[in-house]
Amino acid sequence: MPDQRIDVVRRSFQAWNENDWDALEAAYHPDVVADPPEGWPEGETAHGWDAVRLQFERLKDAWKDERVNVGEVERVRDQVLAQFQWIAQGRASGVDVANPMWGLFTVRNGRIVRLKYFFNRANALKATEAGD
Repeated sequence: MPDQRIDVVRRSFQAWNENDWDALEAAYHPDVVADPPEGWPEGETAHGWDAVRLQFERLKDAWKDERVNVGEVERVRDQVLAQFQWIAQGRASGVDVANPMWGLFTVRNGRIVRLKYFFNRANALKATEAGD
């Protein structure tokens, strides 16, 4: 049976890779809250779609090429946990980066209302247990 929450998260990743800002905006609630992983440069929580989009644009602008390769996407309690690898190439340096990450998404009424990023699955699962 299809899971609407998982579908929304998968569509958001597809929109990211296609640079489809309209589809991204449609996936996110206007009042979305996004938390970067602990230790991330410019690691501040973004409140609202405009702030989240600004963070997304800054991230994309810093790299010549970038994309996400999505791995497992699963329901954990009432949230969606997605494993992905963020792959990028430095604009000036040409350095290749491949960061494994996990995103914990809260989806309500077909839109992402909260997302938190993690560098490892264990911390993401702890956040679901804590109700984050």
